[in-house]
Amino acid sequence: MQAAGAPPPPPDVSHLAGPPKRVVITGGSRGFGFALAQEFLRMGDSVALCGRDAGRLEAAVAALRAECGDASRVQGLPANCSSPQDVQVG
Repeated sequence: MQAAGAPPPPPDVSHLAGPPKRVVITGGSRGFGFALAQEFLRMGDSVALCGRDAGRLEAAVAALRAECGDASRVQGLPANCSSPQDVQVG
């Protein structure tokens, strides 16, 4: 059992290892989405994060770029994925 107030363990995405991938993560600026981004970056993948709060998203992208050391592997797009106009292409 996890101690109260302790951060959750990182998600196990090791079964997804293989050639580098481009992973899109909605809700990637905090919590579980941010932890997923960290793990995919550790495996050599690139991540594209979506988040509703542009400021929080910008901070998350900066933190992940600093952590992985390669800014080209981390992109961010402010978007509310429950809003059709935010996710519509074209």
